Amino acid sequence: MKSFRLGMLLLLLMGVSAYSFSQNAQATLRHDGSLKLDVDQPLTEAYEVDATQFNFYNLEEAIAYFKEVNTDLVIYRPVLHNDLVMVYLQLKKQPSWTIEDWNAYLEEHKTLKTAVQHDTAK
Repeated sequence: MKSFRLGMLLLLLMGVSAYSFSQNAQATLRHDGSLKLDVDQPLTEAYEVDATQFNFYNLEEAIAYFKEVNTDLVIYRPVLHNDLVMVYLQLKKQPSWTIEDWNAYLEEHKTLKTAVQHDTAK
């Protein structure tokens, strides 16, 4: 019985640990259309952004939009069923960059360039 309790406790701890490590950092979409990474958090390669700010009708529209916004250093992947956009920084291409460097790059390369125009002919 003691080994059963210990095993259950270990499984619970592993689950909590896996959940906490699976949480992605949050990025903020500014009013000027650029992303901002939190300078108080460690730099990571994956960030989440609230997708509702983009007003996409469907996934195809989101994919087409981000195809034009992707750069060599930043890749966007919409996950609309979770109302988010995943942002992947290509850290290996700029290994010496700090969060401040990435924020400067993201400010220069806007994520939300203009309001999303929906195709009303559909």
